[in-house]
Amino acid sequence: MGLRDRLGNGTESGANGKGNGASPPLLDRPPRLHYRPAAVIARLAFPFAPLLLLLSAPALAQEMAQATDDELVPGAAFGDDGGGVETPSEPPRVVVEVGGGLSLRIVQNIDYAQERAAPGFVDVFGAFVFGTGSVLRHGVGLSMSLNVSGDGSVDVGVDPGQQFVLGPAYLAYLRFDPDLVLTGKVLALFAVTPGLAPGVELALGGSYLVTAGLGPYVELSTSLYLGEANTVHPIASAEIGLFVDYEVLP
Repeated sequence: MGLRDRLGNGTESGANGKGNGASPPLLDRPPRLHYRPAAVIARLAFPFAPLLLLLSAPALAQEMAQATDDELVPGAAFGDDGGGVETPSEPPRVVVEVGGGLSLRIVQNIDYAQERAAPGFVDVFGAFVFGTGSVLRHGVGLSMSLNVSGDGSVDVGVDPGQQFVLGPAYLAYLRFDPDLVLTGKVLALFAVTPGLAPGVELALGGSYLVTAGLGPYVELSTSLYLGEANTVHPIASAEIGLFVDYEVLP
């Protein structure tokens, strides 16, 4: 998943250490113009555009394959199977990913004492993939992540284990053969602690199943978070981990 420190919320030190993320930025002035949403979004074409194209590729491939089948099978385009054999419906699946990774800030906001490298993170993702006869299948899931390293300064920053993020997700599931699985995700992220902040993430992953339902996976993602003082915080992330693919039999 992508946000493990994505907010960069300003926090001030208090009697018990760092604050809850509701305090103003390090510098007592409005954020610089190049941190405002319009300026940051203008710089996101490079990381977001490739992911959007990659996420749309499975659907395009599915449409092309369907068009080819319609040409080969007489009457298929008109709802007639043309004497062909129907594609059997696959049973639902439960997908689980357990991993960790690293993030880099696309825009580094010095008002929040940010470094280019964001904290490391651990991530758990689970999803239900609906049964269908199509090569491209759809599912819904939930991601949970936690930072494992600190970020920022003593006055402005977060401690290890302080930033917890939840992310309801749409999952695109594409299985080329019994061993290779590609996934695409669109997540609505919510940093729950130390302060509530919304975000969005696009992710593309792949897994090679060593056994029938178990193997390593790699995932790349790009995310965008809304922070304090009308600032946005874009992050690029990479993670690796264990992929579990369980077939739900009737």
